[in-house]
Amino acid sequence: KILSPAFKPLVESGGFKKVIALFVKITPKKSILILEDALKYGQLKDLGKMISKLSGTEVSNTVKYVNMWEGNAFRNAKAELNLIRVFDSPHTSVVLGDSTKTIKNAAVFREGIAESWGYKHIFEYPRPDDPRHFTRAQQIMGKFGLSNEDEVMDLIKEGFKKGGKVIDNKGVTHIVYNHPNGKVLDIVMGRDLNKIGEIITIYPGD
Repeated sequence: KILSPAFKPLVESGGFKKVIALFVKITPKKSILILEDALKYGQLKDLGKMISKLSGTEVSNTVKYVNMWEGNAFRNAKAELNLIRVFDSPHTSVVLGDSTKTIKNAAVFREGIAESWGYKHIFEYPRPDDPRHFTRAQQIMGKFGLSNEDEVMDLIKEGFKKGGKVIDNKGVTHIVYNHPNGKVLDIVMGRDLNKIGEIITIYPGD
């Protein structure tokens, strides 16, 4: 199915080998569901672009996530649960439901809700406490000299890889990355057992 002309944007943006490596391991029923939804909603190119950024272990962990998820992980009745991507993360694990569905050394980035958590909170929500009404992503760009969303995503990936785990006095897990430029990236994770591997927000430190 992936080789049909309709799915050319997916293969071209994701790279043939990575796209095949991902979908060949996803259960056939889910593969068809994901592909048909992505085609229907015009998301093939974006899906391929996300796949192209994944490391080998991120591909494997994305497969695990998708196969354990009920329905299409990328398109849910509750949009805030939509999967954006999975990151390598040596200090956290993703728990889906109960602890029998655990993906070790991983973190998940979901669509979230603009006012409180996830992708929309970081990339789309203008901060009311920022006189410029910047989003968190724009604040990060300014602090780290980045120019676009892709570079922010790359920084988050780097933060998980090179940062350290800190648990604050409220029990919230942070991945704190001291960047070579002297700035600090704070990736804030959930507090509950099934949220520790989920990105809530990011902060630019000093």
